[in-house]
Amino acid sequence: MSRRPRYRAARDTGAATVWVLSLAVLLAAAGGLVLVLGAVAAGRYRAVAAADQAALAAAAAQARADPDPCEVAGRVSAAGGAALVGCTVRVGGVVDVTVRLPRVLPWPGTDLQVRSRAGPSG
Repeated sequence: MSRRPRYRAARDTGAATVWVLSLAVLLAAAGGLVLVLGAVAAGRYRAVAAADQAALAAAAAQARADPDPCEVAGRVSAAGGAALVGCTVRVGGVVDVTVRLPRVLPWPGTDLQVRSRAGPSG
């Protein structure tokens, strides 16, 4: 008669499964956070670039004695994907613009608003 080894009951309580799932959730959350922060940073750079370009275009239009430099700023900010929220032309040719970049993240209330100023140096 051959002797077969007896089956021993495993002492595995499933703790490794819980740890692996916990680690997977943690890694997924960290990855999501990195994606959100990256999207916000990229949106901020886009908004700053649109505001700077709009302010420079309005200041150049003001220097050329254009009758409506804020209209030029609006066109330039729209070309950059942002909406012109405010535009002020001060004495001396200094132009302040404020632009809003809508929906930086895929849920409502994530607009970015940025101000920029341009004008003659000195």
